[in-house]
Amino acid sequence: MSGKNSAPAQPKPRLILFAFGDFGFNLYWQSLSLFLLFYYTETLGVSIAAAAAVYMLASVFDGFSGFAIGLWIDRRARPEEHRRMLIRAAFPLALAFMLAYAPAAHCGRAGLVFLFASQLLLRLSYGFANLHYLAMTARVSLNQRDRSLVAGLRMVFGALAAILVSLTMRPLGIALTGSEQLAHFSAAAVYAVAATAVIILVGATFKDASGGGEGSPAETGGRRSVMALLHAVAANRSFLSVAAAMMAMIISVTMVSKLVLYYFKYGMSDTRAGELALADMVLVGLIAVPIWMLVERRIGTRRTWGCASALALVLLAGLTFAGARNAGASHFFLVAFQAAVMGVDFSLWALLPATVDAGPRPSGARAEATLFGLVEMLQRISIGVATGLAGLTLGFAGLKPGEPLTEASSLALRLQISVVPLVFLAASALLILRRKDVQPRRR
Repeated sequence: MSGKNSAPAQPKPRLILFAFGDFGFNLYWQSLSLFLLFYYTETLGVSIAAAAAVYMLASVFDGFSGFAIGLWIDRRARPEEHRRMLIRAAFPLALAFMLAYAPAAHCGRAGLVFLFASQLLLRLSYGFANLHYLAMTARVSLNQRDRSLVAGLRMVFGALAAILVSLTMRPLGIALTGSEQLAHFSAAAVYAVAATAVIILVGATFKDASGGGEGSPAETGGRRSVMALLHAVAANRSFLSVAAAMMAMIISVTMVSKLVLYYFKYGMSDTRAGELALADMVLVGLIAVPIWMLVERRIGTRRTWGCASALALVLLAGLTFAGARNAGASHFFLVAFQAAVMGVDFSLWALLPATVDAGPRPSGARAEATLFGLVEMLQRISIGVATGLAGLTLGFAGLKPGEPLTEASSLALRLQISVVPLVFLAASALLILRRKDVQPRRR
């Protein structure tokens, strides 16, 4: 670490421009996360269950394929190729994104196959481009302060993209075409052009601070036994507990975010209020992270996690009882929950490195790449599972696109956005509470 701290700092404009790449990628990712399921059901008229199944299966596939793509890149691509491959990958990614929002004449069996195939293509294209970008983050600077700056700026730019998408996707599309049917597609085209320009700019201006002299693992003989790495993962119980807690937390948060638009449209008869709630949830998340970081410096990581978890659980309970039929109260509890759960997310990520350090090391080497790769895969799977659960519970509640809810369905929807996520968040808390060894080293 000391060597990296003493490495020469890179020009700040170069670092800012590189971090801006996350803005481009999040134009894609936030649209995929926030609007694609809603587009399937409300614009294309796909049933909730079918749309959720398509999204869930694609998300699970995304988790495994992303891990495989990362392995392929590490084994086959030389470091100096990341920049060139990023630029090349920007074009098929843009086309795949627009294809995912292409208007469909009907959504029978053939239509569902098309939606599934187009979403797989989008996720594969995104994974290939994004993993090259992530690989470049280790080479944009060897100075630790520079790397911290880039990491923070990436979070900021990603959050700004999320706010932009949540506020403008449907209004922008309607303004461009005057049609609800074409709104998402036209907005997707605008986002694709903007994101492509950003990604190409990042690739064209990137400078490899490491000198680019290292070959790929396949060329340098750095292979380790796959079985040894898998054994290291299985033997690290602390890591597995934190990873499982993260999965449960992600399922909780994803269910809330997926149900917000339905909750306000059908429960409150106010679609725009749902869009504003999503935007405010993203904004408060951006503000909350630095605050939780300050709290953690004063009381420690595990205590910060405990405070954030307790607060998030209380707010979900409040949404259940106080948010009923009151858009203002619902908005407050959802936004406050997002602020609290960002503390949970931050704390779990802060706890994770300690569990990696505590695990066994196959052949005397750290298994951190495998462990963090597994976390990324589990995140994708969790999002898919949460989306599937959201669709199933909406179906059980009797929600049908475009039709008003009955009193019983309205109650069921309110319970789905609060009680079900509360159960998963409570499970996440229990997984950490039972592991007293999940504790970062004292600084």
